[in-house]
Amino acid sequence: MKWYAFALAATMVSAAASAQVIPENTPVTVRTLEEVSSKTAQVGDPVRMEVIDDIVVNGVTVVPAGTPAYGEVTAAQKNGHIGKSGKLTIEVEGVRYGNGRMRLRGSRDSQGSGGGTAAIATAALVSPLGLLIHGKSAAVPIHTRFMAYVANDTPMVGAMVQPLPSNGTGSSRTRGRR
Repeated sequence: MKWYAFALAATMVSAAASAQVIPENTPVTVRTLEEVSSKTAQVGDPVRMEVIDDIVVNGVTVVPAGTPAYGEVTAAQKNGHIGKSGKLTIEVEGVRYGNGRMRLRGSRDSQGSGGGTAAIATAALVSPLGLLIHGKSAAVPIHTRFMAYVANDTPMVGAMVQPLPSNGTGSSRTRGRR
């Protein structure tokens, strides 16, 4: 009889533990809070972001919309002569919430438009000064949305766990900013 009670308790603890985790690969929509340009950005520069929609697990809001997210510039190449375009990559790294952090993975690439063919044609047909034509810088505009994913199973932080409000029909709905 005692082993039944022990097995039941172990099952209940296991179920409670799995309900207290934000699962790996949970989608998280974020947006940038500033423009990032290959003209001025350098690898390692921080990028401010925020979570757009509530992150909901088992009917519970674990990270509300508007929670700060953070990332960094991981590649930045300025535009150049002969129409060479700029290139830029930013990666979202995580979210700070409650007393914890949740690692995310996701990135956004941008490439400026080039004018390489035009620069070479101008140089060949008109003047060698055509080689001085610059390509365009790459930019990720403010409020650019992109998808990130929870990098690994993450324990929920109690301070941020909030039950969703009921709409009176027994079901619940999520709130988000768009």
